[in-house]
Amino acid sequence: MFDVVFNGAFIVDGLGSDPFRADVAILGGEIAAIGHDLGSSREIVDIDGLHLVPGFVDIHGHSELRAMVDPGLYPKLLQGYTTELGGNCGVGLAPVRHEGRVDLAKEVSGILGLGPQDWPWSSFPELLDHLGSMNFGLDLGLLVPHGPLRRFVMGERSCQSATAEDLSQMAMLLDQAIEAGAFGLSTGLFYDPCCYCDGRELEALFSVVAARGGLVSVHQRSEGDGILDSLEEILSPAERTGARLQISHLKIGGRRNAHKLEAVLGRIGSAVDSGVDVAFDQYPYSAGSTSLYSLLPPRWMGLDFSLLRRSLCDKVDRSIIKEEMENPDGWDGVHSLVGWGGIYLTSAQREEHRPYLGKSLEEIGRMRGEDPFDSFFYLLSEEGKALTMIDFITSDEMVEGIMAHPLQMFGTDGLYSPCPHPRTFGCSYRVLGDYVKGGKLSLPEAVNKLSSRPATRMGLSDRGTIQVGKKADLVALDMDAMANMADYGHPDRIGEGIPFVWVGGKLSVRDKTVVGLGGRLLRR
Repeated sequence: MFDVVFNGAFIVDGLGSDPFRADVAILGGEIAAIGHDLGSSREIVDIDGLHLVPGFVDIHGHSELRAMVDPGLYPKLLQGYTTELGGNCGVGLAPVRHEGRVDLAKEVSGILGLGPQDWPWSSFPELLDHLGSMNFGLDLGLLVPHGPLRRFVMGERSCQSATAEDLSQMAMLLDQAIEAGAFGLSTGLFYDPCCYCDGRELEALFSVVAARGGLVSVHQRSEGDGILDSLEEILSPAERTGARLQISHLKIGGRRNAHKLEAVLGRIGSAVDSGVDVAFDQYPYSAGSTSLYSLLPPRWMGLDFSLLRRSLCDKVDRSIIKEEMENPDGWDGVHSLVGWGGIYLTSAQREEHRPYLGKSLEEIGRMRGEDPFDSFFYLLSEEGKALTMIDFITSDEMVEGIMAHPLQMFGTDGLYSPCPHPRTFGCSYRVLGDYVKGGKLSLPEAVNKLSSRPATRMGLSDRGTIQVGKKADLVALDMDAMANMADYGHPDRIGEGIPFVWVGGKLSVRDKTVVGLGGRLLRR
């Protein structure tokens, strides 16, 4: 006797096959049979007329801290995500020294959100043990974040090049973390302190991950003017070490760089042809979202904040920073790509700054009666590193051009700022409601990019498709009702058309409500 039988669904199996009508039986949390007249079951679920698809896998998430205070992780689960890989962009929670916990919590709050007051971990294995004691709405795996790893080893020297001893220590800690269950390494070469690493450091860390068969996820140093050099910077160590490389949220920033798309995709293709194991993820939006602090030139980001704050309040230093931001040399100047009219504030901790949420820096400048640069300097000096932004850095045409590539898969890059990017709550609805119903993707292709491809990339052979023996992570889709509701003005609105989600064969979502916590920590 089966535990559950789903009757009458149109099956989209995640492999890219055309939908077919069949019943699906579940036993012990796994798919036990697919066909017709499957036999007796303790529960019959009639989903006649709905599509049944594999649970979605978010290969680019940031939910590890949010999971501690919202274990249901409803922004993801209500979209049909049943697995997430967190710890991306080199941003994360461990390793961390006891005296650095408060500072790290403040620093990551704009990306990861607010978590518990008490952090009962220091090492990465201890973080895994802490998360391993909890149940979640979905399964959660983690990458080791390069930023905390570098700071843990190098301390106040983290804005410098690493010594041989530093590299040895980082490699040892990384290896221990992967042995404890981490899926690999993430780095954010755009961010402090990862931006200060060099080729030696990348190769040393890539080598550790390669030896363990893990994944290296990279937010590139440049996604704009220097994207081709940046691409070479990460493809070269991947080729030399054999590391499996995942390029995070691939995009090409700025209209002046749109012509580089063919060269970027061509270089990735040539790397694959030469044997490099590389793929990339993408969120289906023309706007990005990240730390407002990251708009600063790298040499200023590396300053202790007390020193930086002094410079942000000094007219001479302000003029120097402004000049460097308007004419970036060797780094990704997002302001120079989109201007203040394309950068919107999405978080603020101080009450007097809340009226600026959802406003562009250009609008904030007008509200304050000053140049937007001065508003930018003021906000950073008052709020520090936790501020986040949305930046309209690319175009819908660019999004669609990247989406069509066979190595592409979807990832939310969902952040938990007070005024989030709509991708946090709406990524899968955007794919299904806008791109599938809009005729830009077929439903089988979209489901493949949301489930099977990212599952395979994570090394998870037990999920991502509807096949006998696979984990019963399943999502019911009502494609007639499917609609994306989250937008930049209402980023936390939940879409329509996903009435049910099952995790391990247990009902977890019914009508936009989390009703079960069937997820757990995944250890590789």
